[in-house]
Amino acid sequence: SSSQSSGGSGGGSGGGGSSSSRSEAFKEAKRLRQDAEDAIKSSGYVRCGGLKVLRLGMINTEEPYHDRSYIWPPNFKAKRNMENSNGQKVGATCSILRSKQGPKFAVSLQMGDESLGDVFSDSAQGVMLKVYNKLGLSTSGKMEPFLGLDAMRIIEGMENAAACNKYTFLSQRRQTAKSERRKKDGKSKGDTKSSSGDKSRAGEQRSPKGSDGKHRDRSGSSNSGE
Repeated sequence: SSSQSSGGSGGGSGGGGSSSSRSEAFKEAKRLRQDAEDAIKSSGYVRCGGLKVLRLGMINTEEPYHDRSYIWPPNFKAKRNMENSNGQKVGATCSILRSKQGPKFAVSLQMGDESLGDVFSDSAQGVMLKVYNKLGLSTSGKMEPFLGLDAMRIIEGMENAAACNKYTFLSQRRQTAKSERRKKDGKSKGDTKSSSGDKSRAGEQRSPKGSDGKHRDRSGSSNSGE
């Protein structure tokens, strides 16, 4: 869900793929997560695109805490640098909190030594909309996400990620996209061949022209109506 909603987006565990492919995908992500944890221990953060991840938190496998596209681990914390409508730099500290209804998304805004306050929402997209409004920024164009795919590559390698049944791992999504492209390319080539064949057959079915340029039937007689 590109909108980064906090709720699930469709039934069952069908989005998760086969157990073997999920297992392989988790192993791949686990290595990245281990490297990220080492970086956090040594330097206090790991950079994930525009985010500095300070703390990964812990995965809650209950449905409100993941959907097909995202996992929202409570106690996650990261920082992002932004600018307000005047071009002034603003620090945004993003946190995922636990509540009875599911994950709560919080962003604390700081400009230099001045606190600009905190904003909260029940969805990742909702909290970023509030951040943009607070900073006087337009929300009609592309907005910074609460989390990006770079951060999700690490989060999906955390313990219990594979037990988030609705979630589809990034490597699984890549494989699905490749498969769909191959099917589309194959269909396109098949349509092209079919079209060429139809034209060829149509040409064969036309009666040949004589030296006088008039169409003749198979016996060689003119079919011009003379």
